[in-house]
Amino acid sequence: MNPLFLATALTAEDIKNYFSGDLIPRIVKFLLQVGVAILAYFIVSKMINKVTRWMKTRLEKRGIDRTRVEFLANTTRVILKILLVVTILLQLGMKSATLVAVFGSVSVGIGLALQGGMANFAGGVLITFVKPFAIGDYIIEASGKTEGTVEKIDMFYTTLRTYDDQLITIPNQVLTNNTVINLTKAGTRRVRSVVGISYKADIDRAKAVLSRLAEEETCRLPDRPCAVYVDALADSSVNLVVQFYTKTEDYFATQWRLTENIKKAFDAENIEIPFPQVDVHFDQNTEGNACREGV
Repeated sequence: MNPLFLATALTAEDIKNYFSGDLIPRIVKFLLQVGVAILAYFIVSKMINKVTRWMKTRLEKRGIDRTRVEFLANTTRVILKILLVVTILLQLGMKSATLVAVFGSVSVGIGLALQGGMANFAGGVLITFVKPFAIGDYIIEASGKTEGTVEKIDMFYTTLRTYDDQLITIPNQVLTNNTVINLTKAGTRRVRSVVGISYKADIDRAKAVLSRLAEEETCRLPDRPCAVYVDALADSSVNLVVQFYTKTEDYFATQWRLTENIKKAFDAENIEIPFPQVDVHFDQNTEGNACREGV
């Protein structure tokens, strides 16, 4: 008998024996269970989202701070989805002891790989309950000079919306381990502009112009002091400073408007604002000697 034919016949026989019995029904049953599990995951996930939204609404009606509400809702959503996955795995036939062992091993691996993530979670808890800032506050993270309005505080990250409408995500650990300047809590912010004038210009007249601009600023807080003074005698200019206070939400518009008004007012008063320049002087005798030497 041809050995190749014998091998082929044995293989076909083995395959026939392998698929005999209840193997195919068990495969079909398992696939159905997987399909039901996937469907259940999506349905229950939507229910979890509705539950967390309901929880947020109830907590907000009780007057609980929005920052805490957002953090608790996000944390609850994650925990419920983890429990959902565990329940589905148990329903698919995974033994609880095996599941505990798997989750234990995975937890150790994840814990070692995501030590920073756990620190970020701890940072989120600190931010939520110590409340150095809240959602809606305008903050500056001093180490990276990142600033913006707090959009949301999640389990691991805080999202800021900048003035030009960009979203910046910062790890919670960074915000808890570094200096954070909260500009909203005070409610006011100092507008400060430094402008240089020529050494030939009249300092008193320039100061009078700056004082007038500060007094005429509509967003200036009248109960807070306003000052104009000489800040420095620089290499090519006398640097004057004008400063006053405004509400935090009016800061940027006021700062930009003041800068423009200073330029227009100084032009109208013929007060020179110097700029870097280089004066080149030629010595005729030296140039002539150089030419004669080069001939």
